Amino acid sequence: MSRVSVTALLREVLARPDNDAVRTVYADALLEAGDPRGEYIAAALAGRWEDLQRLETAHGASWRMGIPEAVYVDYRHGFIEGLEGPSAALVIAIAALASREPVAALRVTDEPDEPDAWLALLETPAFATIRELRIIGAHAPPALLRHPNARALDAIEFRWEIHPDAFDDTPDPLVAELPTLSPLPNLRSFGVITDHYFIPGLVAAIAAAPFLATVETLALGAAHEPADVRALLESPHLARVRALDLPCLHDEGVRALAAHPGAARLERLRLTSNWVTDEGARALATSPVLRDDLELTIPKRRHRSIDRFRLTQP
Repeated sequence: MSRVSVTALLREVLARPDNDAVRTVYADALLEAGDPRGEYIAAALAGRWEDLQRLETAHGASWRMGIPEAVYVDYRHGFIEGLEGPSAALVIAIAALASREPVAALRVTDEPDEPDAWLALLETPAFATIRELRIIGAHAPPALLRHPNARALDAIEFRWEIHPDAFDDTPDPLVAELPTLSPLPNLRSFGVITDHYFIPGLVAAIAAAPFLATVETLALGAAHEPADVRALLESPHLARVRALDLPCLHDEGVRALAAHPGAARLERLRLTSNWVTDEGARALATSPVLRDDLELTIPKRRHRSIDRFRLTQP
């Protein structure tokens, strides 16, 4: 096959990143040309893990060409689709990969003293292909949710990783901004995960946020009381939510969820906290509203009393 045809197939892969049939044709073309990347893509599609490791060890450095050392890569079905690193390095990486890899997910790991580093990332032309954005840091920047280039995102997650000793009582600007934001038409997944502490007013702000009207998956570390659960399940803006991830929910909150009519629409529920005891598990098992085909993620030691659901481990 000619080089022009191989290039055309690559453009097709980039244009249709979810189509594995196109990747298979491209892999065959590369194999015919003697390019080891073709074998790698074929092995990834077939799940031949030992071949993947062998090929990545031998050729991974060349496939990472142009990517700063600070950036980690995540392969899916033979292509680099996810990147993790600081904003400045990700700007370089997505520009280098734009013409050869279908990068769609970024995990940003900026330092807390670089609150606006993400801005250059959103404004680089190569950001146009990104559909999932996760920001790890001290604060979730409300300005990001107002940025025009955020409108194409399918998934947004903010994760705070602050030790309790570093936390103060200053109101987080995200709480005031959330209810005022305009809808993001493509947003299907949204999360705010906080480690070690809770943000006053965050649950109420999420429940009052019209911009979340399209969201089907919601992850929220700040929800842990019965009132939090009721606010989420009764919010008209969250009526499309079918998957809830509440990693910090207590038994009292679990009981409230298990008894609430709004929980009947849930298809997936993640309760990964060690605060869920046997009492909480019994409330789930005897719930009159939760569907039997619910996919439930809960610590394994609680599995024995709730086998009516489709159980998964954290």
